[in-house]
Order: sequence, then C-alpha cells, then structure tokens
Amino acid sequence: MRLLRVLLFGLAIGIMPSTALAQYIYLDANGDRINDFQDRLSAIGPTLVSVFLDTSHDRNGSPQTCNSHRAPPGTGSGIDIFSYDFILSVPAGSGTVSWGVYSDSLGFAVSGNDQSNSTEFRASRIGNSALTGGLYKLGEILVTVLSGTPSMEIATGGQLDPAAFTGFGTHCIGSDYPNTYMLGLDWNDSNGLGAPPGGGGGSAPMIAAPPSASSREGSLLELTATATDPNP
Repeated sequence: MRLLRVLLFGLAIGIMPSTALAQYIYLDANGDRINDFQDRLSAIGPTLVSVFLDTSHDRNGSPQTCNSHRAPPGTGSGIDIFSYDFILSVPAGSGTVSWGVYSDSLGFAVSGNDQSNSTEFRASRIGNSALTGGLYKLGEILVTVLSGTPSMEIATGGQLDPAAFTGFGTHCIGSDYPNTYMLGLDWNDSNGLGAPPGGGGGSAPMIAAPPSASSREGSLLELTATATDPNP
C-alpha cells in the first residue's frame, strides 16, 4: 500500500467537492458485506460472490432521497425497491469463469430466465411488494475461474441480451423507464472484484481520499490519500 501526500494550490474558484450519483451497487467476495481491495476472485476453487445494493446512499455514504440526482421530480414514496436486474461481466481478454446457481436473498421471484456464458451473467428478480430504502444483499453466486486472471465488474449492458441493464424498480421516477433506476443513467456508483492475487494488471488501484476539500485562493492545501494495488 502506498501513501500519497498531495499538495494543491487553491484556484480562484476553489476546490469543489466531486458529485457522486446515488445509489451504490457492489460485490463482496469475503463475506464482510463491504467492498475493498481484499475483494477479488480466487485463483483456485470457487468464490462466493455476493451482490449488495444501497438504494438510499452514495458510495461515500451521502444520504439520497427520491429523485435527488438526475431523474425528473416525482412523487414517489422514497427510494424503495420492488425488483432488480444486474449484469456481472468479466473484462474482455482477462479470462473466463463458470457460474453456479444464483440464490436470491430478498425472497423475490424469478423474472425471466438467468443467462450466462464464460464472461457474463445476468439475473432479474421481482417482489410481491416494495421494500423500504436501505442496504440490501440481493443474492449470491459461486464463481470459478477457468482461465486467465479475470476481474469482475457490474455492467450497464451486455451481450447476452441487448435490452438488459443493471438497475432496480422503485416508486421514484427514473430518467428513462418509469419507476426504474438504471446504473449508468440514474446513478454511477458501483464496485466489482479484483483479479486473483498475482494476476497482473487489469484492475485499477483502490484509492482512499477525503471526499471533498476547499481552500482559499493562493493558499496551500495538503491532502493525504492511500493507493492500494488490487493485483500486487
């Protein structure tokens, strides 16, 4: 892990916080219910991959309300969830995997058959009633590396079904589909899994830094950040 000390000079307009879009979907590979540099596929044997979705917070923990980012103003009952779709994807050329049987954790029913090939998996589920907003484990699936050193990402689209997407049903009004929040359109926060240890490049470093900072014009601003290579 490398410690980076960054010195910045304030500009005339100052240093403005970056805007992260609600909500946050991520993968967990070690059972601690979070995503960090330790979450990666195993080189030997299956990895139990869990899919988590926080409908009420950005990746940095900022609380979000119905339509508080890009979607048009609506009159929904909050960022609840009554269905979900997701696509798991292995970056092209990094390797191949096999997929086990996906197990839903919310009690939602299958909505269309699950689809998969050696680099992609998609699932769709729907509930009988909406769940209130919050952090949920959607489900889990065993993934086994067959070749190469693959990492894994949550994709906005795929090859198995051109109409498929990653998103969830909610009583908020979405930007494209009514009552659907779509990754890459209504929010962008997602984290996947790194490649197996010693798997070489292909995974971006994990950066931890203050979410925002400000400084007076012409003054010195010192920030401390950590960068961790997911593929040491």
